Amino acid sequence: MTSRELRKNVGAIRKSPMLGLWFGVCAVSAAPILIKLTQAPALAIAAYRLGFAVVLLYPAFYARRFRAQMPYTASDFALSTFAGLLLALHFATWISSLSFTSVASSIVLVSTTPVFAALISHFFTRDKVTLNLWLAVGITLIGSVIIVWEDLHRAHTAFLGDLLALAGAITGAGYLLVGRRARRSRDLLSYIFPLYFAAGALLFLGCLVVKTPLGGYPSSAWLYLFLLALVPTVLGHSSINWSLKYFQPAMVGIFLLAEPVICIILAYFILSEAPSAVKLLGCTVVIGGIALGFMHKTRPETLEGLKG
Repeated sequence: MTSRELRKNVGAIRKSPMLGLWFGVCAVSAAPILIKLTQAPALAIAAYRLGFAVVLLYPAFYARRFRAQMPYTASDFALSTFAGLLLALHFATWISSLSFTSVASSIVLVSTTPVFAALISHFFTRDKVTLNLWLAVGITLIGSVIIVWEDLHRAHTAFLGDLLALAGAITGAGYLLVGRRARRSRDLLSYIFPLYFAAGALLFLGCLVVKTPLGGYPSSAWLYLFLLALVPTVLGHSSINWSLKYFQPAMVGIFLLAEPVICIILAYFILSEAPSAVKLLGCTVVIGGIALGFMHKTRPETLEGLKG
């Protein structure tokens, strides 16, 4: 293939919103697999994931801010810090869940984030919740109970992992709602860079407080940590948010339902994790409930990357 043909193919990918969306979904689906393969403490994985992402995004952020001369107010700083705290809690709890439960249980339960976001916004910001969204909540709850019930009877550690994944979904929902307000006056890059910086700094501080080792890992762990920042965080989330320019948020949300399915398939072939029939039933019910929830009016801000 000549260099001219290569440039032509790359240009075709950039101009194809559907291909870009699928790339983003596949990229974020790699996150739980990379986390499982990384031989490092969960809190350190979360910290380095965001730390490496900040390093990768800094050149683009600096160039954009220099050109636009964007002011950064005290209010922007406060919102980014608060959103960063919630994002740090989200990653800390969700990544920790993968140490106790399966990829299937963890990724499906944390995928309930949009449902929790809708409920929180209903009670605290008075956004109207439609009948189909209440049905979605009920269906999602039934599926979650099926997953948790089996893990409770199979192993207490798996049950703890399920609870951590649900905690990740709830803190992620809070992050989305804070981010909705923060993004009203900021473009994507000028929002996520300070956010990732704040979340990463808080996670590194947490590692120091609880004395989580930040070194001494095998060489393969550093490779997986870098890939975790590059593929699902920088490339995956950027592609999904880029696709929002061409698709309605609800459509993007439906595509994101493929993430748990791809994760389960990857976990089967790479990690030899074969979900039971009961767990597959619970996963299917949860995904169905989330799909019904996306028929509710969805804002672009609620789709900014969390899972993966």
